[in-house]
Amino acid sequence: MDRIVSISIGVAVVLTLCVVHCTQAVAQWNHNPDQATPICTAPSQQTDPVIIGDGVGGVIIVWADYRNLVQGEIFGQRVTADGNPLWGIDGKPIHTGSDPVYYPTIVASEANTFIVVWLEQGHESEFVAQKIDREGSGLWGNGVRIPTGAGTMISKPRVVTDKNGGAIIAWATQSTSGSNLYTQKIGPGGQIRWVASGLLVQSNIQGLDSFAMETDQNGGIYLAWEDTFQSSPNIFAQRISSNGLPLWDQHLTHVSPNDSAQINPVLSSTSSGELYIVWEDYRHPSEPNHLYIQYMDDSGGRNWGNGKQIPLSNGCVNFEIAVNRFNACIVVWEREIGFSHKVYGQYIDQNGTMKWDSQLSRICSTVSNQRSPRIVTDGWGGVIIVWADSRNGFSDLYGQRIHYRGYPVWSSTGVAVCTAPNSEQGYVLSRSTNGEVVVVWIDKRDGSQSEKENIYASKVDGQGRLYPVELMSFSAHLLDDGVYLDWRTASEVNNFGFAVERRADADGEDWEEIGFVAGNGTVAEARSFTFLDDDIESLRKQFASVSYRIIQEDYSGEREVSAETSISFVPLNASSIQLYPNPAPTSTTLRLTLHQDAQTSVSIYTIDGRQVFTRELGSLQQGVHLIDLSAEVLPVGMSFLHVTTGNDVLTSRLLHTP
Repeated sequence: MDRIVSISIGVAVVLTLCVVHCTQAVAQWNHNPDQATPICTAPSQQTDPVIIGDGVGGVIIVWADYRNLVQGEIFGQRVTADGNPLWGIDGKPIHTGSDPVYYPTIVASEANTFIVVWLEQGHESEFVAQKIDREGSGLWGNGVRIPTGAGTMISKPRVVTDKNGGAIIAWATQSTSGSNLYTQKIGPGGQIRWVASGLLVQSNIQGLDSFAMETDQNGGIYLAWEDTFQSSPNIFAQRISSNGLPLWDQHLTHVSPNDSAQINPVLSSTSSGELYIVWEDYRHPSEPNHLYIQYMDDSGGRNWGNGKQIPLSNGCVNFEIAVNRFNACIVVWEREIGFSHKVYGQYIDQNGTMKWDSQLSRICSTVSNQRSPRIVTDGWGGVIIVWADSRNGFSDLYGQRIHYRGYPVWSSTGVAVCTAPNSEQGYVLSRSTNGEVVVVWIDKRDGSQSEKENIYASKVDGQGRLYPVELMSFSAHLLDDGVYLDWRTASEVNNFGFAVERRADADGEDWEEIGFVAGNGTVAEARSFTFLDDDIESLRKQFASVSYRIIQEDYSGEREVSAETSISFVPLNASSIQLYPNPAPTSTTLRLTLHQDAQTSVSIYTIDGRQVFTRELGSLQQGVHLIDLSAEVLPVGMSFLHVTTGNDVLTSRLLHTP
């Protein structure tokens, strides 16, 4: 076998070991659930994270921040689909000040912009709104101030888009005679659209503990809240037009008129304007609470009488709902049974039919406690659910994707989203693309500091994987003893290994597996892999080239196919050259194969024929020589590399892309 000699060329020629450096942007999502991806680890506390898609596959995350030992800052971070942060380390400030700020919320506006709203408590409480672009720059100066009306603030604000570039805010205050429910609309230019002090939807509400808001199909809103009726809290609703006018009965709409206690309404509207309302109901005195659902038309009419009871919802303590692409409602809830807490779900179509039976309703099959489920639609009619799980002794985050027919798409026990020590709190979700979800939470893994709370995130793909293997590179090199394959991964999760396949580049030839390289299970750091195909002599005689690919397989059987790479054969009695990488972001390596000893030189020419580099390599022996060409000798753009060996000249094109 011929030896391989390596040469490095920079300003001078130096004999050295061949090390090829390849710089390439790689995804930044951490694929290890024991670690996850830090969004902000600045000093002190970061709280109340919210998330929204950025419109191009990434997300924007906003939170209240205390890094500068003040209570008046809102920070944000934009993260690409690959997990790359775009707004600097630990995010950039959206608002700074000295007054305490709470409850940031973000909604989409117009032309790739977003509206962020938060509560500021100075001498008096008021909301502040700021419009930002995809670079995180504020577009409304110091923000738009929104008065909160009479009384003391008693609720978090609810904020929704008006579907016309603006936002609508709802909140509750407390006065001596009862609670007051207000709402306000902000135009896309920051204008206050309704009454300056807020549109009063209902005053003197008794026993208001919660309310909900949802956008209608015309830029208005639906509202639902608790008010006392015949000594028990009941659910009432109202629809407000885009002009701030009430559209339903002047005396409001009673969602389920009976004397049972009804609390905690949650809303979601359909694309055609109907409204689902789900609440906790105590109409069965001998049983704990149940979930009930009502389906209302756009004029406020009740379609399902006093509501329909959702099976297996007794003992419900937390629930969320979502409307899918078929305008059906999917409900998930935490069910308390003795000392046990489990997550359940149900699919209710527009006819009121409950589609999932008792077996399908159980979301996770483990014996551990599952609490506080969160939900987003998956884009195909199903949902993605994330919950707090105690199976590892901590409050970890696990997730599951449920098909609209009720069966789990991922593992029956769910997939780990974050299993770092201590608890993850305040988690929120956003679907990035169909079937994929980004989860953001408050992280308390630094247990040595009780006040230390940071923001972390993870992305789960449609198959329930934290992007298990990120392939950074894959290449093939023809050597005297065979074809040498090498590839590199950024990290691995649940990686069983790689099947290596080969195909002769001729009509009718199929892929065949020629080997297997074991993976590393779950590792967070980059790893390299190699494989030598030493069975090529018969292929060399029959075909001009062969192609290779690798198929990554995880322990659950999921497989991912790489891009192909090819090798061209040259006659055994001819010299040849290869450049890799090509295009070359920095340096490149020239692989020179000599069929006999020869005086050798290398030159580089620009596309207009100007010589920019030349070097005599002297007499080289027959065999393979690896010659490093550093970035200093490579012209930017397209050039031609000439290698002179005796009387022969070998030429190759080179693209340098620094």
